Amino acid sequence: MSSERAAAAYPNALSFTRSLVRKMQREHWRITRLRLELDQEGRGEALYGITAPGRVFYFYAISNVFPPEEKVDRSFGINWDVSAAICQGHWSPEREAILRGEIPKQYDGRYDADVLCFCRGNRSERIFDEVVASLVNGAQPDTKLLAGVGYLLRSTAFAGNGLFGMKPFEGLGAAHPLGAPYHVQMLSAFMLREFVFDLVDWMALSQGGSAVPLDRRLKRYLGVGNSAGLGLIPFLANHPRIVHCWVHAQETAFAEASAREVSAKSPAAKQLLALIKRAATYFRQDPRDGNGIFASYERLAADFSLLADRLTAQLAKRKSSARPWSQVVFETTHDLHPETVEIVLGLLLELYPDVVERAEASLTATEDFDFRPHMTVSELRSLLHEDYGCAGLNKPQLPTETSFFWYYPVEAPYEPRRGRRGQGAIYEFESAMDLPLRISDLQAVLSQYADSMSVAELVACRPDLRAITTRVQSTAGLRYANLRESYIAESFTPFAACRLLLAFYGMEKFDPRPPRSTKGALLQGAPLADEIECGREGDWPFPLVPELESERQAATAIQAIPLRVLESPEVSAKAIQQVAAKVVRPKARPPSHIFPLELRKLLTKAFLWQGATLGVAEALARIVQIAATHGLYSLDAVLDCFAEWSIGTSPTLISSRQLEGGDAPRFASLPAAIDLACANATLTEPGICEILHGRPSPLLGSAAIIIASRGFLCLASDRETGDIWAAGPGPMGTWLLRADRHSAQASDMFNIAPGLGRLVVALGPASGEWAIACAEPVSRIPPAGSLGTNYRSDEAIALDVTRMNNLGLTIGAAAFDRLSALAKHALVPEQVECQLIRPQ
Repeated sequence: MSSERAAAAYPNALSFTRSLVRKMQREHWRITRLRLELDQEGRGEALYGITAPGRVFYFYAISNVFPPEEKVDRSFGINWDVSAAICQGHWSPEREAILRGEIPKQYDGRYDADVLCFCRGNRSERIFDEVVASLVNGAQPDTKLLAGVGYLLRSTAFAGNGLFGMKPFEGLGAAHPLGAPYHVQMLSAFMLREFVFDLVDWMALSQGGSAVPLDRRLKRYLGVGNSAGLGLIPFLANHPRIVHCWVHAQETAFAEASAREVSAKSPAAKQLLALIKRAATYFRQDPRDGNGIFASYERLAADFSLLADRLTAQLAKRKSSARPWSQVVFETTHDLHPETVEIVLGLLLELYPDVVERAEASLTATEDFDFRPHMTVSELRSLLHEDYGCAGLNKPQLPTETSFFWYYPVEAPYEPRRGRRGQGAIYEFESAMDLPLRISDLQAVLSQYADSMSVAELVACRPDLRAITTRVQSTAGLRYANLRESYIAESFTPFAACRLLLAFYGMEKFDPRPPRSTKGALLQGAPLADEIECGREGDWPFPLVPELESERQAATAIQAIPLRVLESPEVSAKAIQQVAAKVVRPKARPPSHIFPLELRKLLTKAFLWQGATLGVAEALARIVQIAATHGLYSLDAVLDCFAEWSIGTSPTLISSRQLEGGDAPRFASLPAAIDLACANATLTEPGICEILHGRPSPLLGSAAIIIASRGFLCLASDRETGDIWAAGPGPMGTWLLRADRHSAQASDMFNIAPGLGRLVVALGPASGEWAIACAEPVSRIPPAGSLGTNYRSDEAIALDVTRMNNLGLTIGAAAFDRLSALAKHALVPEQVECQLIRPQ
């Protein structure tokens, strides 16, 4: 996880592109072009059907052509040569009409729950027109030209997973044909590649004469381009458990393959030697220089030529004696470039499909972070030392320079950027990218508190430490969770971090462009759509330039096509906005539903603007989402509370049993109250926490569910309304019961759930407006009998979660606009951003 090794990452058989194509081949997916309606310049539409076991998907593409000055490969771009989406379910004229209006808007559109991903791309300004012109003239394009680029269409985003109304990954499930990580996005990339081949063929053949289609060998050789930059960094920082899962699976596979024994007579030895020679040829065929950031292909070609000679000599020397690959690889690569070493480790996976299959099954991780309130300060300190290093320990330390912070601008709310600290203090919200700073803060503060103090009390006193404490607890022992680089340092560049992720996606032909982006190609060498059903293998790893009949006598060297010369200069967001002002666009479609991820993101930004720290804001967003999932309160009731919330107010710890709510809504105190109640609970005594004062607000039922999900029996009381919530763990999850304090049902509730009676007694003397009590459950048997409509069984609660992940939460346009407006407060306006990016 050092930046040096991350910058050497290279795709292999575990990459998501390879994984998806193997699955499609194994299951004989059928891809059919249903419609292709284009004019001679390529404007029009295309529709493809994709038949997988038990499912049918559709890929719908809208094709256009824009001058370079009116488009840009950034999230705020408004014009794309190709905009497309992939969806499941029945195709109808109504669905097509909706997508025709929404797809070109991309991030500004709203999509149905059965839309899984949208994507976009621009024609390569270096070779697209050149390829079409060659085909029109009856000739195949110059393969030397293609080798220096590797694609005809370059994409910048494959957006999905619960955003903009699309179905989240959790809604698919492991049994879904696209239920593996990033298979939805990689299928979109595969279909973009297929469409661009149909596009160039149509544009050429529609002109008649001697025009010819693009040679199938060239189609297999070409991939689809991709460009990524700062936008990937938040994923790496925000999803440490997923990152660890991916890297751990890969490192485990490398270790298992390296432990296999090999001798000179082994088929595996001959296979690896052939792959190494192929790699040397592959890198010789492409002149890209790495731009001083990654290894040049000339260097890699030389390394692999030398490696082929060394391996041949090693195997001949040892003859029939068998040794593990780890020894052979170390002896032959110890002085070679790190990229060469990483590639060789990946090549070992090509030899052992069984290793790949086992590793592939372990690429999915749970992403839940949960605070562990019982942990003591002493235990947290030990955890911090063990995983992050400190003076005297032989552990790598995270850099501590903190010159920058990360933010999102009003002009491009989905594009993360870096700004200098101290220039826009009210927008310097804590983020996961602040890891070195937060680790340093936590180390300094822990020395000030007693070893026996619970972390629940610690973060109640210091809510600014909640996010980092939760992260340290949730990633304990996960060695690959954090890249050993500071995203907020003056010296930071995104190339190592981006390459680590892009290699897992399957990107090759890395071409870094300072200061922030990396370009490359996906699916180079993949089979074509009509070959998938037949199970044809891809031409990988290292697809070589096809040798066409007309080029067998050619001896000229391959020439680089300068990326920074032939491409148009970057277009500013301001320039794009000026272009957009002249374009008449359909009005945005009112949202009808929202999925948990998008809801939590908007709520977190809204809570941050109100003055909540990151950890508290994320906890509150989760509490609101739980209420929405189970229909406990309306979203409008929560949003109403913002109007009376004094910005910057937060609860104050009075004792381990009491919180002063202050001028914030009472639910602002819930994260700390939940933690304190759980931390106070023992095997013999209930844990209690009271919230004193605070503005009236909903959400107490969500607190009960969270406490029950931690394995406790919970009773929560709102003295003002008389509501009592009871929740506890059951075989399928959490059960929930609501009653009025003075009703007969309350008495029944206390008698039905074993253990609730003593919680009632514990809450008897409570003086706060709200009070929470919890205890270890006597059993995990949920209440039974006739409890009325206010009882939700553990099965019903579980079904709510499934329903939310499949259909989302119904939301009206007015509520969505209110929520979006609150979240927008946290975005940096243009006049402030000018100060953030000004050199010092």
